[in-house]
Amino acid sequence: MPHGPEEKKQALDVGAECPAIVQQLAAVSGADNGLMATVMESYL
Repeated sequence: MPHGPEEKKQALDVGAECPAIVQQLAAVSGADNGLMATVMESYL
């Protein structure tokens, strides 16, 4: 699975399965939200 933004774009351009890319993007988004919640909680 591609890791960088450019690699993801290239994977979609060559016909990689879209659900795998979307799943990885959702996982990154969830991890980011969790990290931000932890940072904000410790800040406040």
